Amino acid sequence: RVVEAPRTCSYLPSEVASLEYRIIPELDRESYARMLARGYRRFGIQYFRPACRDCRRCRSIRVRVADFEEGRRYRRVLRLNRDVHAVVRAPELTRTHLELYQRYHRFMAHHRDWPRHDGRAQSYAQAFLVGGEGFAREVAYYRAGELVGCAFMDDVGDAASLVYFYYAPEWRAAS
Repeated sequence: RVVEAPRTCSYLPSEVASLEYRIIPELDRESYARMLARGYRRFGIQYFRPACRDCRRCRSIRVRVADFEEGRRYRRVLRLNRDVHAVVRAPELTRTHLELYQRYHRFMAHHRDWPRHDGRAQSYAQAFLVGGEGFAREVAYYRAGELVGCAFMDDVGDAASLVYFYYAPEWRAAS
C-alpha cells in the first residue's frame, strides 16, 4: 500500500488530494467486489481510493437500479442516441479504438486544458486490457457502423464501476 504525497486535486482545484494505491497483478471478482465496497477503483493493475485528509467530497456513488427513475433529461439523451448501438464485450484494442482515444485526448487538451497524453498502444493496453480478467467489460458505442464512444467498466455481479469513457468529440452534444 502506497499513499501519494498531497497535490492539487484534479477535480476540485481548491482542494488538496491524495490517493492510496495498491498494485495487484491478479485479483478475482469476489475480492475486487469487497475492495469496491471499501471505496477502491481500478485502472489497469492499479487499485486506488481517495486518502484525502481534510476532504470527503470525492467518493464513489451508488445508484440502486431498483430505485432509478427515468427523468426528462434521461429520456432526451435516449432520444438523441436512438440510432446508437452498444456492444458489451471483453476489452479489446484495434486501430479504430486507438485513433478515437487519441482524438478524444487532443480534444480534451484543447477543450479542458488537459496535459498532453501518451496515446500509444502500449499505454492503452496497460490501462484497459491488463488486470480485471473475469470482470472487466468494454461497452463500444456505434453510430452508423462507426465507433463513437468506448466505456470500460468492472462488473462484479451486484455492482459495477466505470473505469473510463472516451468518445468522438462531435458526439459530445448528444451527451
